[in-house]
Amino acid sequence: MKNIKQIFKWNTSLMEEPEVEELIEYCKELEDSLIESTQKTQYNKESHLLPVVSDIYRSVKEIINQENNPSRFDEEIDYKEAIKNLDLYLEEIKKTYNLRL
Repeated sequence: MKNIKQIFKWNTSLMEEPEVEELIEYCKELEDSLIESTQKTQYNKESHLLPVVSDIYRSVKEIINQENNPSRFDEEIDYKEAIKNLDLYLEEIKKTYNLRL
């Protein structure tokens, strides 16, 4: 994005015209609203990603606990199946929240 001074660098006297000053002020307001909108969008994505990361973290901890306590669980952990399920879960989240991971 170009700076206002860069736009008028060859003819700075134009910046003193009332109409141009009004236009510059309007552009600054638009820049502020654009920045605010971008920040809201980023926060919105973060709010969707937090539960996903939390679910993954809990699942990994549960698998580690199962492995550390083999006497409680007789069957082996199928890591390939766990990874497939994780991949399917992440694909579903990407589609649901329109995320590009």
